[in-house]
Amino acid sequence: MRMLALPAALLLGVALYTLVPGAKTWISQRLSALPGIIRQNIIERRKNPDDKAILFLYLSGPVLFSTLLSLVHPVADALVMAPLFSFFALMPECFSAKRELDSGKYAKDREAYETRVVHCCEALGEALVPCLITPLILCAIGLPLHLGGALGWTYAALRLLEIKSPRLIRILALPDRMGNAVAMFLLHLCAGLFGRNPLRIGGEDAKETLMHLLGLQGEADHAPIAGDISQSAFACCLCAFLLCLLLTLAGMLLV
Repeated sequence: MRMLALPAALLLGVALYTLVPGAKTWISQRLSALPGIIRQNIIERRKNPDDKAILFLYLSGPVLFSTLLSLVHPVADALVMAPLFSFFALMPECFSAKRELDSGKYAKDREAYETRVVHCCEALGEALVPCLITPLILCAIGLPLHLGGALGWTYAALRLLEIKSPRLIRILALPDRMGNAVAMFLLHLCAGLFGRNPLRIGGEDAKETLMHLLGLQGEADHAPIAGDISQSAFACCLCAFLLCLLLTLAGMLLV
């Protein structure tokens, strides 16, 4: 039953960022400002603030809050995890760009038209792993122990941290590599739906693989068109919902 919170959170994330795309910026600003607030409070009480203490307090807030809420009910768990899927905040912007391209605004400027298409597709590819696939995996891993939101928010908080120590980079590299590998596998798996041979799709990461899948890079290059934005969004969403389905079924069978 608890694993059903994962697809519910994904759907709530779609609704949240589609209806309120500015929520991503608001959440990011609050998380980014949290270390400074903690540092100021520590400085007021201690002359020698400890960076480790600041990091601990910075991470403990979202983790404790999400863990306590997840213990209440699976619905609360879904509500806690939903903001982690900020990938969907790009959807209104990308589809607005597509409508603008279809309107003929760039009819006399082909270069600007193609640049706008490529920019939108690249933005979706860049956000696919850190803002969708990796949070899905971390939430699924933690859900059986009521730690789905805790793992997801820890990852999100660490990504926004300005302090980029070698240890922090190594910690973030593991979930990023895992999410990137899964995203690339799913994109290859869906290649047939786009008329592409999965064995001939290149790319060193999820973003490049998506661009190859659309034919915007590699041997099958074609002139970018507004429809590529829709195909890019569809490919990313399809990968996410397939992964969510697989993780939910696996969790229900194993737990």
